[in-house]
Amino acid sequence: MKKIDIYEEAMCCSTGVSSPSTRKELIRTTLIERQVNAHGKAKIYRHNLAQDPEAFVTSKLVTQMIQDHGVAVLPVTLLDGTMIKSGQYPSIEEFSDYLSLDLPMS
Repeated sequence: MKKIDIYEEAMCCSTGVSSPSTRKELIRTTLIERQVNAHGKAKIYRHNLAQDPEAFVTSKLVTQMIQDHGVAVLPVTLLDGTMIKSGQYPSIEEFSDYLSLDLPMS
């Protein structure tokens, strides 16, 4: 089973709805996460810097990227431990490609 880990900047919640900079991509990512996890053939885990700092500490790659480039590198997306994207969330098409799943494009 493929696994995606997304390391995100500090926010109050996974959708970022309560933060001043609500972004459409956060809501889209949450919907994709729920769909993929319900499908059962892959798993997406999201790690929020404010709520799950231990995940950042245990990932040497993410820790090094933040040390080298600052938190502007977030979000960082790993596929089975390999960095596949940083600085923005993957698109629906990218999630589909990474996970070999047919995700609805709407």
